Amino acid sequence: MQQTPAKSSLLKKLGLFFLSVIGLVVLFLATIPFWFNIDRYRPQLVAQVRPYLKGEIELGRLSLSFWGKFRVGVDGLELKDTLGNSLVAAKSMAVEIPVSSIWSGAPSMTFVLNSPSINVVKDEKEKINLLDLVKSPASTDQETKNSTEPSLKTTLDRDAFNSDFLTHAKVTVQISKARVVYNDLSTKSRSEVTSVNFVAKDISLSGQSQLKVSADLDTQLSNGWSLKGPLEILGVIKGNWVQEDSWQGSVALKSNLKELRIDSNGGYKKDRGIPGSFQAEFNRSQEAMTANCQFEIPGVDLEVKANLDSLEKPRGELLFHSKKIDLDAFWPKTNSNGTLTPTTLNASSKTSQDKFYQGKESLDKNVRALRENPWMNESDLVLKAEIREMKSKGIVISDVLIQGSFKKGLMKIDQAKLKVLEGSVIASAQVNLMSSLPTYTGQVEVKEAQLGQAVNSQSPLLKNTVYGKGYFKFAGSGSSFDPENAKSRFVGQGNFKIEGAKFSTLDVGQMVTQGLGQSMIKIIEKLPPLKGQSLEKVGSIKSEYEVMSADFTIAQGVFKAPRFLAKPVPNQGLELVGSTELDLRTCALKADWQIQDPYNLTRARDIKFEQGGFKVEHLLAEGNKPVVFPVQIGGTCESPKVNYEAMTTHFLKVALNNASKGAVQKATQEVGKKLQEELGKRAGQQLKDALKGIFGN
Repeated sequence: MQQTPAKSSLLKKLGLFFLSVIGLVVLFLATIPFWFNIDRYRPQLVAQVRPYLKGEIELGRLSLSFWGKFRVGVDGLELKDTLGNSLVAAKSMAVEIPVSSIWSGAPSMTFVLNSPSINVVKDEKEKINLLDLVKSPASTDQETKNSTEPSLKTTLDRDAFNSDFLTHAKVTVQISKARVVYNDLSTKSRSEVTSVNFVAKDISLSGQSQLKVSADLDTQLSNGWSLKGPLEILGVIKGNWVQEDSWQGSVALKSNLKELRIDSNGGYKKDRGIPGSFQAEFNRSQEAMTANCQFEIPGVDLEVKANLDSLEKPRGELLFHSKKIDLDAFWPKTNSNGTLTPTTLNASSKTSQDKFYQGKESLDKNVRALRENPWMNESDLVLKAEIREMKSKGIVISDVLIQGSFKKGLMKIDQAKLKVLEGSVIASAQVNLMSSLPTYTGQVEVKEAQLGQAVNSQSPLLKNTVYGKGYFKFAGSGSSFDPENAKSRFVGQGNFKIEGAKFSTLDVGQMVTQGLGQSMIKIIEKLPPLKGQSLEKVGSIKSEYEVMSADFTIAQGVFKAPRFLAKPVPNQGLELVGSTELDLRTCALKADWQIQDPYNLTRARDIKFEQGGFKVEHLLAEGNKPVVFPVQIGGTCESPKVNYEAMTTHFLKVALNNASKGAVQKATQEVGKKLQEELGKRAGQQLKDALKGIFGN
């Protein structure tokens, strides 16, 4: 039906009218910021927030906009502690609410924080400033009662928490280009991360929200580790608030570490392009909460599971599982000559690896800080661990099974079983974290360990030990987790037995033949008739032992085995008895051994002496006893040094004693005295002391 000109004109006028009204509304909304000064409410806003903070909050100028969305802008934000130190400072902040979301009944709010600088400080008392920024609920309630200003808590309607409006509301938080600085005043260390971006999208009381954290790292950590490359963490949060203070749901996080470069300056290193990953999932219900975290980089594959009643009172179980942990990847790298690489240590550092890894931060201080956490007194956990394989210095530890508990700061390992060097290990231990210094006790038993694998490992401490099948028992206790203190405070005792034993690098046969050769030179100087008498050449003496055994103690950082015994295989070795000490702090070695030759493998018993009609058949032996070779060993466990002076002194005394007895049998006592005087002149003071009593005076 064709419209008349009058109707057409009316429709145009109505259209122009509605367009004008809409335009006026838009113009009205656009001009609100000009005639409505929201900045005048800034003092009231600061007053509402201040009671909840330990410190001060400063807000820049507030601005208001209605272009498509309700937007409140803040030109600058800063949070300070009670001393006036800046904790969080941002160039700008904004709160945005699309108008359409309000009309839909599902309001959407976005908080935007641009280029913030976040300063995290841990003081000498192990407290972190940001965690101490918000006041406790009790102190906040008291302050709001004393205040004449209405508080945020009292102005909110509690019933609104369960309203459909808030239930469907969504909040998004965006932080861009953040700079995070961490200062540890107790260790005087500092770390910094820049260009951190954080997005938490669609956070709500019910439903699903997205989480994303990203940064392009180029960070040097205080402990020498560095992280370089892109890092991105993605997360999904599902759940709902069933009560005002009770949330149920799940959180899933994951990160691909393939492009991240990790370097510990001479130790562990992971280059870009090498796979690595992290993922975690947390679930919480009214009955309990569970967690499952998996971390994998070259050398480490670890999974941790937790089943707890709650985080506030952690009661339940913790499960650890790993397919493989390669600790060799974390040791400092060495050159072909066995020394550490130049980048590993500076010129003033010691070259021992435990010194290299001894960080500046005290582990004991960390434990003291941990004791202040309330959950330490509320914990009641069952601990279980299963590690299929660990590797350190070329030694493989497999089939690790651990069962224990952690209750109110007391950790017990009821039983730990593992296999190492083809032998079995059973151990138990207890650690008390609530004492002034952490204390610990433990005992361990090792059966049928093939020590040859330890000798052939990469450990400099083990390469100079022994081959054979080992059995060990040990029980000890100590205090402190700091390495140097722990070595000094640890005490214990035990015993060991090694079947089919053989020294790895210490050649006892060569040691006694060298000592005998040096001793004979000195003896010939005192007994000239021996000159020209040649020692019978003997082949290399490879001592093998039926058993080596000793009881030992550890106290004040020193290992002592005062009654060491090595019983040789018949006709195949030299017997060894004596004492051994090893300083566990410096690796200094001190051994005083008596090596006996019961089978005359050295032919030392065959050395004869004849003069003036009398004859000594066994010059270096005392009566019918085997020849004894006293040996002192010093140096370090990595580089032992043999001292033959005790052997020379011993043989001089025995030889001169035997010679003098032969002379007494042939001549008078006076002749013997003259011989003593003559020998004493030649031998010097050291031999004079040794000869006292030999000739009857």
